[in-house]
Amino acid sequence: MTTDEAADRLAKVAGHALSDSDLALLIDCLGHRRKSVQRRAAELLASGASTGPVQAALSAALSDASLARRWGAAYAWSLIGPPPPAALPVFLEVMGAADGDLRWAAATILAGVGPAVVPDVLRLVTQGNDAQRKMALYCLRDLRVISNAAADAALAALSDAEIAVRLAALTVLPDLVPDRHAAVAGVLRLIHDPIPGVRRAAVTVLGDLGQSTPEVVAVLRGAAKSDDAAHRRAAERALRLLAIVDRG
Repeated sequence: MTTDEAADRLAKVAGHALSDSDLALLIDCLGHRRKSVQRRAAELLASGASTGPVQAALSAALSDASLARRWGAAYAWSLIGPPPPAALPVFLEVMGAADGDLRWAAATILAGVGPAVVPDVLRLVTQGNDAQRKMALYCLRDLRVISNAAADAALAALSDAEIAVRLAALTVLPDLVPDRHAAVAGVLRLIHDPIPGVRRAAVTVLGDLGQSTPEVVAVLRGAAKSDDAAHRRAAERALRLLAIVDRG
């Protein structure tokens, strides 16, 4: 079914009580290749979710062979209210999808669910694919998790082989690791990371952590002399945040 055909058929369904054929169409469109079609089908299903057949169809779609359709059904449930437990594995799975928009949508929905999802999100930090590990860190931050397990997960992720995961760990560290000394120690290990972007992020986070220890100040002063202009600016910003002013 083309996008235009799907849009036309969905327009005819809107505003009417759903027949069996309408329901089948909407469930089918949850797996459409265009997100606009998926989203509209989910909205129409959510609007009719007070009926038993719609709820049954959405529940069945959560175990569909197509990830797109599973995602569409889980998204529809999120429009109705708190997603049922059966939808949560779909959101966790989609956090590892290739589509960044879908990853962030899934993470945002999970963050809205609350503490019940924390154990599964923590598991993804170590056991998920590259994208899942990264998104799980951001999700923990948005869940406002303050725990030893979350802090340990963020600190361990600083050593992840994947660049994007190390960057995510640096980003969330100030929110997930209350022990500033432990956080600084972890960040200092990345000052000589082989990736320039990771090194710059580490310098930036040292300023955000607010710990002006002699080692931190020495590292930042050295970075402020870098030939890399972006690295130098990050160090200068961090020094200002720490109220370290070098007068030449």
